[in-house]
Amino acid sequence: MVPLQNTKLYAMGHAVNTAANEFTSVYADCLGFDIADIAIVLGTQATTSGNQLDVLKVTEGSNTYSSNSIDITAAIGSTAGHSGTATSFQIPTMDSDVAQIVKIHIDTRTRKRYLFVTISNPGAEAGPFSMIASLSRAEEAPVGASAQNVAVVKNIT
Repeated sequence: MVPLQNTKLYAMGHAVNTAANEFTSVYADCLGFDIADIAIVLGTQATTSGNQLDVLKVTEGSNTYSSNSIDITAAIGSTAGHSGTATSFQIPTMDSDVAQIVKIHIDTRTRKRYLFVTISNPGAEAGPFSMIASLSRAEEAPVGASAQNVAVVKNIT
């Protein structure tokens, strides 16, 4: 079990929708943490093919520039009809009634320091979506809101 006091959160990005092409998140700095759990919440969206995501992937890099990052092969997802890179999981279809959540669990001990999430869609607009990374198994427990990268920490016993 991982105590919540030993975690750090990153709001990696959100959008009401993305125009055709792609959206790349801000980075999550994994220095000093062994585990990154990234949750991508795919909001409700009409199920037309042009409004669906075709690629969702996590990349890693040695600096804060996503353009210098490389794919984590085991963390590349696509839709069933996407003909691009080989993938390790299928992205759920965005539904008009129920939000879908994709969770990617990464052991960061053998990874580069920074993680990014890239989402792309083939057509009109895809969204809404939101991404958050929860880093855990810290070498040193982050104490206080600033160290945990949040506005407020409230511990209740």
